[in-house]
Amino acid sequence: MRSRTVALVFATTLCAALYGCSSSVQQTGTISGAATGNAPTASAAPVTSPSASLAAVAGLSMTFRIPSDLTLDFQTSDLGSATANQIETVLVYQYEGFIEALSSSEATEANYKFLTVSDALSTENGELDWWKQKKERLTGVDRLYDFTVKLSGTDQAVYSYCEDSTRLGYVNLANSQTIQNTAGTTENYTLRQGILVKGKGELWAVQRILTQDGAASCIGN
Repeated sequence: MRSRTVALVFATTLCAALYGCSSSVQQTGTISGAATGNAPTASAAPVTSPSASLAAVAGLSMTFRIPSDLTLDFQTSDLGSATANQIETVLVYQYEGFIEALSSSEATEANYKFLTVSDALSTENGELDWWKQKKERLTGVDRLYDFTVKLSGTDQAVYSYCEDSTRLGYVNLANSQTIQNTAGTTENYTLRQGILVKGKGELWAVQRILTQDGAASCIGN
């Protein structure tokens, strides 16, 4: 996906989450504002549901308003534990919620905000503001793959996955014209990494999102 910012530095953050290295961004315990209660459900067409192969998560059931000319191709797999598989489901839902919010000129953000907290919410609110100023949304195929999850204690996890946006284009919301994707081949492969935390309602939520365009680990997979 065409991004507003590129190549954020994430090594220190991930070190803190995985190994307890000293860092001002290390988080422990529950995070204020994390997801609680029952998830909101979008009701207007077109409505899509995530892949049935995803692990079920108690208290989490969502549908999304995704344009019919946009396909989100989530290539998920068994990550080796029930908790990791449930976190993978949360990552898929959170990304779909963000794309739902990005795809409309209306404030369709309930699903996205339910699974996004703290720094991640600030980061992606800024991204949404940028897209809305551009008056554009995505069209084509957005492929998400190579999901990994590593638990750090009982209430924090580090994740990563790749995005292949080589088959994406953009639609101008004002005149419905399609805009060609002119990014170079390597820039169309993005590594998305960050941290999830378990909120007071025992649901996982994305707390930090960092991206690296042109990441070698994502190219060719």
